[in-house]
Amino acid sequence: MSLNDYATAIRNYDVLENCVAPDDAHSPVARYLISLGARMADWEDRVPFSAPDK
Repeated sequence: MSLNDYATAIRNYDVLENCVAPDDAHSPVARYLISLGARMADWEDRVPFSAPDK
């Protein structure tokens, strides 16, 4: 995942997060957000200093 990919992932996450109910964990969008958030967290663990501020 490049820095540009990470920045795009943050933007996508921020937009889609507002479209999902807080207790929804089963819709396709919610499952995508969970997966995307996990990938972003893994990336942040590997490259902590290059993560852009929101």
